[in-house]
Amino acid sequence: MDLAGGLTDTAAGQAVNLARILKDGERIYIPDQEEVRNGECREWDSTGAPEEGSTGENAGETTVNINTAGQEELMCLSGIGASRAADIVAYREENGRFTKPEDLMKVPGIKEATFRKLKDRIRVE
Repeated sequence: MDLAGGLTDTAAGQAVNLARILKDGERIYIPDQEEVRNGECREWDSTGAPEEGSTGENAGETTVNINTAGQEELMCLSGIGASRAADIVAYREENGRFTKPEDLMKVPGIKEATFRKLKDRIRVE
């Protein structure tokens, strides 16, 4: 982390799994402390469940509406970086609303393994 410039004073480093193995070119979004307090961003484990010790009053209850979420909100989902979030928004703009969570797999680059990690964190309304 230090090689990347470290955390800002307002970063919520505790909301990110710093031991996770990264892929080349992957962007890591670290929410600020206010986002975590408001339940807007939280680290989730590989099963889509909240990590033990998640902060915020509603730990485990926060879901993202993939029909209305902007790029930053989508990036709060584990495994979704800026590029993939932009792909989701672009797909939605080109093809219309998602009718069921499984439709997320229609977005190029989102396969079943990624969907399984996200399915409990997303909703369609």
